[in-house]
Amino acid sequence: TAESGLISKLKNDITRFGCDALSFNQRDTDKPKFETWFSLAEKKIAYTNKNNLSVVGHSMGGLLSLKLAEKYKIKKLILVAPVGSKPSADYFKLMGKKLKPQELQIFRDYQNRDLDIAKIKQNVQEIVFIFGLQDPWITQEIRDFYINSFKDVAEIHVFEEYAHMSDSEGVKELPILRELFQKKLVAGVVEHKVERKKESPITSTAPV
Repeated sequence: TAESGLISKLKNDITRFGCDALSFNQRDTDKPKFETWFSLAEKKIAYTNKNNLSVVGHSMGGLLSLKLAEKYKIKKLILVAPVGSKPSADYFKLMGKKLKPQELQIFRDYQNRDLDIAKIKQNVQEIVFIFGLQDPWITQEIRDFYINSFKDVAEIHVFEEYAHMSDSEGVKELPILRELFQKKLVAGVVEHKVERKKESPITSTAPV
């Protein structure tokens, strides 16, 4: 929701940078319909400064934001663990092990849309993707699609841990999100490795 976790923390950060930030709850989150969500997002955009518009899309909002970028000029487009555009049957077969048939169909219908990648690149000044290798909904197939499609223009960050940032995963923020509003983005893929503490050597005081 717009009041908790990732969104509220990010909104506070952006406001401290001197930007106006608008966040909102989508309707029918238990049974999301893409067209309904797109319509609401467009109504919210109508209240913004469209000459200096940046958009953050999280999870299902990531695909939504990419579709908005086909229509609107965007300064910075930040996609955090975006779901896929027309994933393969293999993807939904895998997701079918985690979702009920009715939920799976809702998920499939939402993602069943093409992307005009050329139009997005034309409309957006800077693009960044953030992925986590542990995100259950964002498979290698989805990551490869976005990386191969946008690596020539987008700064792409891949973390070993979660990046989806849901409360159930215990991840509510990524510090890098604060940096993205204050830096010039550079095209390419950046892999973030987890720094693991080295084990201390085993010592013994016993006589040899």
